[in-house]
Amino acid sequence: MELHHFQALEWEGKVVVAGAFTGRYPGETPVEHTYFYHPERDEWSRGPEIPADRRRGSAGAFLREGKLYLVSGLTDGHRSGWVAWFDEYDFATGKWQQLPDAPRCRDHFQAVLVEDELVLAGGRRSGVNGNTFAAVVKEVDVFDFNSGKWRTLPSPEGDLPTPRAGTSALEMNGKVVVIGGETSRKEAYREVEYLNLESERWFSWEPLPQGRHATQPILFDDTIYLQAGSVARGGKETDSLISCPVFLWDFAE
Repeated sequence: MELHHFQALEWEGKVVVAGAFTGRYPGETPVEHTYFYHPERDEWSRGPEIPADRRRGSAGAFLREGKLYLVSGLTDGHRSGWVAWFDEYDFATGKWQQLPDAPRCRDHFQAVLVEDELVLAGGRRSGVNGNTFAAVVKEVDVFDFNSGKWRTLPSPEGDLPTPRAGTSALEMNGKVVVIGGETSRKEAYREVEYLNLESERWFSWEPLPQGRHATQPILFDDTIYLQAGSVARGGKETDSLISCPVFLWDFAE
């Protein structure tokens, strides 16, 4: 089936797709199940069903200690239905559990886990006042698994410096790296910014050679790879690959 607006994960040699949409803009439908892709067989299989009252697309997703987590997203395509939901699925027991809601709703972002803390940076509330792109979220929310509580980083130093959605994000050397994105302007963003979670401050790094949104980075063999995505607001897909060796990064503290 058609799957889009998801954050892909790796689990036991499989690619996990959860919190996705299917269908056409602007009224896309949240997908009922998770799905697995098996690279060694080049096959797909259907995974756990998502509870009917917790289905949404364009959600943040991550794995921790054998459990799948979904956070935020929206329930009505690009029109409305923003949620702050936070859910956990235990692969061992096959059960879902509802966790404390995030401090605010957001969609079109990627969740990042740094040790025992979950970081939500970037995103928007698609469709606010009929505008798909404008309602970007500048605040950064953090969930501490040790305390079981959320906090919002102090403003303005803790805010994402360039608020945008459709961002790519990953953890690198204990930092949260946010790459590219889109807003109401025509061109996709080239900005690359990273968060030092200890100091709760953001810094800028060298921009992308070409702006893009709606893709996802990976860290492999000490190199960041960013494949495909879109170079303009709402579309204009590319198949190009951007890479950057980690040794080029000189993180400020």
